[in-house]
Amino acid sequence: MFKVFLLRIIRGLGVFRLLKPLNRNKLLILCYHAYELRDESQAFPKLFIKADTFQKRLNTLQKAGYTVLPLSTGIDLLKRNQLRGYNAIITIDDGFHSVAEMGIPILNQFNMPATIYLTTYYQQKQTPIFSLAVQYMFWQAEDRTPSLSELEPFSQQLTHADQLDRQQLMWALIELGEDHLSQQEREQLAQKIATSLAVDYEAIRQDKLFTVMSSQQVQSCFSPNIDIQLHTHRHQLPVEQQLTTREILENRYALEQLLPKTYDHFCYPSGFWHKQHWPWLRAASVQSATTCEAGLNRPDTPLMALKRILDGEYISQVEFEAELYGFGELYRYFKRFAIKIKQTIEHARHTVNAQYAKRAK
Repeated sequence: MFKVFLLRIIRGLGVFRLLKPLNRNKLLILCYHAYELRDESQAFPKLFIKADTFQKRLNTLQKAGYTVLPLSTGIDLLKRNQLRGYNAIITIDDGFHSVAEMGIPILNQFNMPATIYLTTYYQQKQTPIFSLAVQYMFWQAEDRTPSLSELEPFSQQLTHADQLDRQQLMWALIELGEDHLSQQEREQLAQKIATSLAVDYEAIRQDKLFTVMSSQQVQSCFSPNIDIQLHTHRHQLPVEQQLTTREILENRYALEQLLPKTYDHFCYPSGFWHKQHWPWLRAASVQSATTCEAGLNRPDTPLMALKRILDGEYISQVEFEAELYGFGELYRYFKRFAIKIKQTIEHARHTVNAQYAKRAK
């Protein structure tokens, strides 16, 4: 890949170390999701990371001279403009089973704190997350397509199912399951899909590839180094005050039943957010909210729109280092600058064309 090749040359020339001061006195928030138990990182390289890769990341973070702070400490220092040196926070979204099995033991090896943003609907159900399980089964099946007759009676609820290609059918089944079926019916549909595709859904269930941590795991994980915080109940956040408030309150209530503590930090599900959410979140006693927008955080960064760097198996080691050493931030700066220049030129061109058109009249 040309980008990786170019970054390796830039690193070899010593540019990374020259740019590192760009990250000083700012807050780098890293985002992870889940850890590979079987082959999930091949199907979802943005969501899953291998244990060896994660260990290498933490080792690199340590060698780069970063202090890894608890979320609440880092945000407090950011708010008061008291960050000094190179500071990072590690966040883990959703709270998959693999986080307890693999992620936290590795974090403990490095004595690094982290915050798990835990979504609670599937935590309570203890079944595989339907959308991920279906995508994974289609990926496992390679080019095989499920038979509509084998998916009955569920396939009868699909519009023009016989006209859908394989990809369209997969997303139509996911939409049907998530929007129109009960949890029990989703499990039945998932099993029918697996049977038709000749893949083993029971193994996916038993290996907990896409299952959220159990109550016992959540309670065992919580420690002075590992915090649990808000991530909505149903992993959705509508732009409507009543529904937003309901998601936060139900998520908080479910978490309080597991661990009686304060829950006042939040992560937007799927990275979707809107400024309209901010006053509603504050009214629900949320102190901070993290997004999936790339970048470093400064004292003037809105606490309801904190930026993060998403890491996963799809990120090469040199790309990860580029973020630690300031090149990523410099690249985003020039990209924003180039976009502004382009917009200015387009605006000027539009103005000139409008003036010519006016004179022509």
